Amino acid sequence: MLIFLFQISNNMNKSFTLVEILVVTTIIVLMTATAAVSYSSFLKQSRDARRKSDIEQVRAAIEMYRSNNDTYPVGDWSSLGVLTSGTVYLQSLPVDPRSPTYSYYYSGSAADYTLGSYLETGAGTGTCGGSCTVSCNYCAGPYGVIANEAAPNPTPSGGAGVPSGEMPTPTPTSGMGTEPTPTVDPKIPTATPTTGTGFPPTPTNSPI
Repeated sequence: MLIFLFQISNNMNKSFTLVEILVVTTIIVLMTATAAVSYSSFLKQSRDARRKSDIEQVRAAIEMYRSNNDTYPVGDWSSLGVLTSGTVYLQSLPVDPRSPTYSYYYSGSAADYTLGSYLETGAGTGTCGGSCTVSCNYCAGPYGVIANEAAPNPTPSGGAGVPSGEMPTPTPTSGMGTEPTPTVDPKIPTATPTTGTGFPPTPTNSPI
């Protein structure tokens, strides 16, 4: 009987308190939430990388199609089926990793086109007028990725505060356009004119 009571007492001493259980539970919940957020962010970045790769592959196939046919595929995304039939430029058209939540976009004419996708991380180049189920924020065209930021205003060639195309008015330097004022050298004595009418003086006869 004494041995049984001693075992119960030891088991009670080894048990956790309610505070300890709550602290451990809170730490586990926080670590799980942090891991879930990090994993979600990693998945978004991975899907965005695939979207960029898909857009670039389709763009390369479109350029090869144009080099052979002197025109781009005309129409929307479904018109790109010409890339996978006949002369094969692309094995199959890619699908957005989160289709049908998001989709790829294409709008093309004979001389120009726009490809688009939606990046979940928001690291796109700006809206380009296309619909990827939502507004596309990553777009490409014949010359590569389309940047939609406004270009900064260039500094006018005339300098700050001078409108472009106008030349600044030069400020004349001191004395420019006027005759220089003669200066007198103090080391050279100034000749004082003699009184008279300007005739040379009459010589005097010295006594012999």
